[in-house]
Amino acid sequence: MSRLTPYRVFEVTVFFCVVWTFLTTLCWTWFLWTDHMVKSSDISTVQEYWEPVVRLESDLLFEPLRLQNPLTRVSPRPKVTPVYIVEEHHEVLTYWYNAANRGLLPTQNNTLFHIDAHQDGASPENWQAVPFFRFPVSEHEIRLMMQQNDAFIFESVITGFINRWIYVFSSWDPEQKLEDDYLIYTKYIGAYTMASENKTNAICECDFEEEQRYCMLQIGDRESQQSIEIPPDHCDIKRIVKTEYMSEQKAIELLKTTDWLSPTENLVLDIDEDFYGCEASCMPLYDVGILEPEIQMLKGLIARIFCPMNTLQERKLDQIFYRLTQRFIGWKPNNQNKTKFLQEKKEFIEIVIKEVETVVDMNKVQKCHRNTLFRAYLRMLLKKFEKYTDDQLRALGEVGLCLGGTPKAAEFEYQRGARICDGYNRPNESMVYFHTPTVQEIIDRTIQLGEILQLLPEPDVVTICRSMRDGYTPRKFFHKIEHDVLKLLEDNFEKVTNDSVHYDNDLLGGRYGWPDRHEV
Repeated sequence: MSRLTPYRVFEVTVFFCVVWTFLTTLCWTWFLWTDHMVKSSDISTVQEYWEPVVRLESDLLFEPLRLQNPLTRVSPRPKVTPVYIVEEHHEVLTYWYNAANRGLLPTQNNTLFHIDAHQDGASPENWQAVPFFRFPVSEHEIRLMMQQNDAFIFESVITGFINRWIYVFSSWDPEQKLEDDYLIYTKYIGAYTMASENKTNAICECDFEEEQRYCMLQIGDRESQQSIEIPPDHCDIKRIVKTEYMSEQKAIELLKTTDWLSPTENLVLDIDEDFYGCEASCMPLYDVGILEPEIQMLKGLIARIFCPMNTLQERKLDQIFYRLTQRFIGWKPNNQNKTKFLQEKKEFIEIVIKEVETVVDMNKVQKCHRNTLFRAYLRMLLKKFEKYTDDQLRALGEVGLCLGGTPKAAEFEYQRGARICDGYNRPNESMVYFHTPTVQEIIDRTIQLGEILQLLPEPDVVTICRSMRDGYTPRKFFHKIEHDVLKLLEDNFEKVTNDSVHYDNDLLGGRYGWPDRHEV
């Protein structure tokens, strides 16, 4: 018997291993089937409300391909002036440096003709990420420069790409009024040679007054930045940039002179569409009584439910959210009995949760949490929806959901989640001056912009910024504004054609833009 015992042990062990393997396989198969695969019954259930979201995949057919390696040197195309349309202003950096690498511009000493409602001349938060007085050599370095959408010009000056900056501001902003509508000065920018203990680089700026040089060192972050005076010999001047601020009228006056802007200058023309006006994109919510505390509560919930990883998922998610608001518009429980009334609401919410989960999986939109937490947070959001009026639901669908910033940015993390696309400024709580133009004002501004472009030498590169993700450009006039700008470029510059216009892949709402996106 003792000789048989090892064989019996072996047989029992094999038996339990087979059983364990079978049960494990069965459990995993069930889990994957129920939680990660879309059943045909689920698709038929949600088809009526959610089918248009699935079709959004075909939008890729209308998107120009992204430049695979924007720093690769290729043969220049002198017969065409490229026009690049981006969403956030610091996204122009990729196209500027790409143009230099393609031979359309030199890598240094270019003139920037900047038409914008905002100066965008701020310092970056992290100087260590900016190539220290040299041209960037990789896409990674350019991405590290994309820190804030108002610091890209100063960074371009540091790298040497820009040495003359002409800023044309909007006359509708009273806070930008200048004496004679013109201000000109020269900035001297250098490296602080008294290195700190951790040997980090530092930027200093100098001014000359009556042959005396005064140099300042900026310390602290953007929120608590301070300037301290340093000895002039501690600032090693590396860059000199001529800076000019002016109104549209002054730009026209100067362009009519023969020696102000030479046709031989290497010219980058940059236009921000908020030049026409600037408004708070949260106003549709305010108008229907969804105020700031409620908006912040909704943002907190949404950021825990949906975490789109790119702008394609962003657009799909916005379509899902829009259909979700439509699902609740006009819906009310039929039963007047309180118990049955509550039961009917509960059942409706559970049905919608299943529909949303199915369509999110079908469209491969990233969830912030796995199924249990995802459903819990989504249930909390839907319980808010059932209390909103139809007008409030329509306003939420109109404002929509989007990413907090461009995926190209240095600090982009999809785990931070989506947000209500209400911009970053609030009435009476921002340094940004708001102005919603009338149709006639847009027409007049287009005429005036046309006078400027008619006098401007042919640019080497043109960039256009939409400024809608951050809530600046008036959304209801977006199509009119962009159409006018593109038409002016084609009418006034021989080398700009419809075929030379390139739409960035990360535009909010895609090529056709955010407003009216649900009708496209």
